[in-house]
Amino acid sequence: MINEDFQRLRKLFQSKSLDERKAFLKACSQQEQLFFFQNPDLFLFDKQIINSSSRYIILRCGRRFGKSIAGSAWIAKAIMAGETQLGICGVSYQDVKKIMVPNIIAWFPPHLHIKYNNQDHTLSGFPNNAIVHCFSSENEIRGYGLSKILMDEVGSWSDCIPEKVKERFDILDFACSAGDNPQILITSTPRPFPLFIEWQNRINAGDKNYHLITGNMYDNPFLSDAYKKAIHDKFGSGRFGRQELYGELLEDVEGALWTQQMISDAQMSKEQFIAKLNDKNERFYLIQTIVSVDPSISNNPSSDECGIIVAALGSDNNAYLLDDLSGQMSTNDWAKQAIKAYHRYECNKMIMEKNQGGDLVKTNITSLDNSIRVKLINSSKGKIDRAAPVAALYERNLIHHVQLNPSRNTYEKLENQQTHWAGLPRDRSADRMDAAVFAISDFLLKKEYCERDISNIGGL
Repeated sequence: MINEDFQRLRKLFQSKSLDERKAFLKACSQQEQLFFFQNPDLFLFDKQIINSSSRYIILRCGRRFGKSIAGSAWIAKAIMAGETQLGICGVSYQDVKKIMVPNIIAWFPPHLHIKYNNQDHTLSGFPNNAIVHCFSSENEIRGYGLSKILMDEVGSWSDCIPEKVKERFDILDFACSAGDNPQILITSTPRPFPLFIEWQNRINAGDKNYHLITGNMYDNPFLSDAYKKAIHDKFGSGRFGRQELYGELLEDVEGALWTQQMISDAQMSKEQFIAKLNDKNERFYLIQTIVSVDPSISNNPSSDECGIIVAALGSDNNAYLLDDLSGQMSTNDWAKQAIKAYHRYECNKMIMEKNQGGDLVKTNITSLDNSIRVKLINSSKGKIDRAAPVAALYERNLIHHVQLNPSRNTYEKLENQQTHWAGLPRDRSADRMDAAVFAISDFLLKKEYCERDISNIGGL
């Protein structure tokens, strides 16, 4: 069939209601039905047809666009083209089995008896003996060599923890390595995660490895006008509607105290910091340096991190973060890490929250090194109330994240917490953010520093 005839048939078929399409297919002969099964594009509207040759294809759309249908058709067409080792990954195995697998099976004739194997999480029974390996964002994935991978609703992976989402994505990225042009299709409602922002930056820079397709529920001709109007009237005008319905990438999280712009303004390179120290006209120096610790009291895979931040107060009455050494550690290990940082940066004192562990957190340090000057602080306010005055200092460009080690992004996880933590029940403890808040508060929110006259600093 020539292209014009195919497009005419496609237009005619899609003009029918869902019930009419079902009745039409039921009335077709087996050979006629096979033709429809072999041509998934007949069932898709234009934006759902994915023909890109880029490594990363990002279908970033709002709800009810039909992302999952488009993704399943992409996998089905790859199988029909002869590819045999493919993968799909969803939020959970339940999502994979209840949504992704049925969508893929629907593109093939029923007599093939394509089945999902619960034991090894594979989908098989295709005419070319292809295997679709099924993964979940909840589990580690290693050792595969696949030519195509469909990643569905990436923004909802791994309990919506940005670091975990990136970790799972990177592991699957390595697994997509077979064939002449291994590809990954990402279908998701956007989230203001660093991974989504990184993809957007690559696209903005013209990186040919990335191809973006955007859309929203209004692109879907199979949704009724009444449904679209009702949903728009309820959600369409606010932030939720912009992200969830229109598929906009809103980089700033509603409720978070820090914006991406505030973080960007705070970043300072090693060269900039050294130049500031060496500028004879500015006469800048560090008044004091401290290690700030938000202790953890347990060490298992689900434990909170211990926040360990090194910060300095400058003669310009600005605060400078010098290192983030936070992580999941045993009580003994985080004490050793904090002590090491104390001596390495020639700190004047160590401040620690005593809410968890009481005076024992101080003993944990002094029992290993009694030369450490430890100040315990008691947090009487909630995280948001503690952090809000510090965020205001960022808005005034009084805080700087100094990248002393150019080989690693020292503050990536801290900055993720600052821009994503909104105090919601699902939010994990923001230990790095807390440690930074304690340090900056000790420098700039104490009475003696707030009342200092700094008008002549640099000109004495």
